[in-house]
Amino acid sequence: TFAGGIPAGLSIVSKGDIASEPACNMLHVHLPGGVSHDLWIDNIDAFRLEEKTARTGPFTLSARVHGALAHNQEFSGVYATDGDNRFVSVQTSTDSSGLHDHDIVFSFPSAGAEQAQYPDALPAGGDSYGYQLARLGDTTQFELDGGQSATLTVTAPSALTAGVVIGNCCDALAPDFDAWVEWMMVCQ
Repeated sequence: TFAGGIPAGLSIVSKGDIASEPACNMLHVHLPGGVSHDLWIDNIDAFRLEEKTARTGPFTLSARVHGALAHNQEFSGVYATDGDNRFVSVQTSTDSSGLHDHDIVFSFPSAGAEQAQYPDALPAGGDSYGYQLARLGDTTQFELDGGQSATLTVTAPSALTAGVVIGNCCDALAPDFDAWVEWMMVCQ
């Protein structure tokens, strides 16, 4: 939790224009509008709160994020990264057809081989989002849950850093976005 600030085992990865501070026993994140803070399409400048030490073997990352996804291309979720711009992630975002859960596996700026495994975006709801990303026993299987579940097989290194992501896109059309991370937990 974040009542006492950022726990010692976590670090913030973000652009200088993103503000974050403890508020109401949570971590409040403000992304300004007019510029992308994305995790894929435009850049990898989304706000990220991640563990300082990479994990090997199976682990489960859970988090709860609050924030009204009221504008196109606002999103929040959880991820694991190899530190070389490859991510496996589950995110909730909004577009003209409503809220959706998206499962993402990719290399930036081009797609990784696993990208073809994307499940279709599934409906999501509410302004409070519970997420879970689990690396299973054989370390190539990942279970992603953002209200809907999907299991993916991913070629990934043994050491992965896990965290929470909050973002907006796309360039000049990116809206201001405020979100609150209530808690984040990683179990191994």
